[in-house]
Amino acid sequence: MSFTIKSYLKHTHRDIRNLNDVEKRPLYYFIDINNTKEILLIKNNLDHYYIYGAICLTYNQQIIMDFTYYDLIDQLWGYFLNMIEEFLEKKKSEMSFPDQPLPISMHKLSDEYILFSVGFAEWTLPKYEFFNALLTGAKDFFEKMMLLVEENNNYHIYALKKIKNLENKISDLKR
Repeated sequence: MSFTIKSYLKHTHRDIRNLNDVEKRPLYYFIDINNTKEILLIKNNLDHYYIYGAICLTYNQQIIMDFTYYDLIDQLWGYFLNMIEEFLEKKKSEMSFPDQPLPISMHKLSDEYILFSVGFAEWTLPKYEFFNALLTGAKDFFEKMMLLVEENNNYHIYALKKIKNLENKISDLKR
């Protein structure tokens, strides 16, 4: 069982008018957060309050989220952190994407599994592996953003501290 989670920033001067085109040519519209050369080319054009991007998430090569779910990526990663935190307290968590009415939820099925849904699609996922994959993806994203955005990094610093705290809580529960 394996998760793949990658973050992408939307090209600043390439408007999305058709989601079918995004599915066909995602890398025309989006840049892998780890592609430093390309990210630096758009760095000065980023609106630091509205950073659009996509979180691509697969489990055992099954697509859960792809480029068509693009949104305010820094806020979406923050929402995922909040969801994990809430789930650890209440055994369930629900939210919507930051800039669209697309619901996401996590519900406890057992000590090992959760029901994760995006819109009307649902997946049964191994809880600890999923949470660890989300935290690793979020950490990668926020660390890259720290390098990209030199000023006003308070949100990124806060997110990285929250990730560390959640990593500790998850590892304590696993024992």
